[in-house]
Amino acid sequence: MTTNFLYRATESITEEDLAWMPLEQPDLPPEFRGFRSLREGPLDNETMAKQSVLNRTADDLQRLGRITGHLKEFAASASPEGIAPGSSLAVATVVHLFRDGESVSNWMEEVFRKEFEASIGDEVAPGYRVESAESFAPKGLASETIGMEVMQRGPAGGASSTVVDFRVGRLLGVAYTITAGEPGEKSSVEDVAAALERKMVRVVLGA
Repeated sequence: MTTNFLYRATESITEEDLAWMPLEQPDLPPEFRGFRSLREGPLDNETMAKQSVLNRTADDLQRLGRITGHLKEFAASASPEGIAPGSSLAVATVVHLFRDGESVSNWMEEVFRKEFEASIGDEVAPGYRVESAESFAPKGLASETIGMEVMQRGPAGGASSTVVDFRVGRLLGVAYTITAGEPGEKSSVEDVAAALERKMVRVVLGA
């Protein structure tokens, strides 16, 4: 997917272009269509450092080649019957702009995979710790990609995140789902990631 032509096209991408790339509600797979908007907006390095579970400062992110990003996150409506194990809680897509493609590849391996694996046992919220973090090879994507399944457990039970990172030129696309209890089917987040990849390419090529 990341041909020389496509890579050159991403060199002209601006911060303003990023807002058109994350998935809107109608872009999501059917299982997430009833979700409500939770968070949306620019994700500069200062904001990324505050919100991310990765232990990185804004200066760290800049040194790693990250410039900025844009996020759209949706959450399931509260059920009066409570949250059933295995139910989807949230879905999100994020697009990050990096200095170059090498910085994206380095981030995926040295930051995304290795730091998630190193976070096992860390407290990520009051009373909640990372129980496991395992990588997997996502399907359905044409570009360089890596996935992670992360399980967190605390007083109210467990929650799992399934995350897919992939590269399009000097852009990093991220799709993730959050599930109550054990991780859900990988196909759910893979479908979201594939839709995000297609939309990113359309924007890059000016479609």
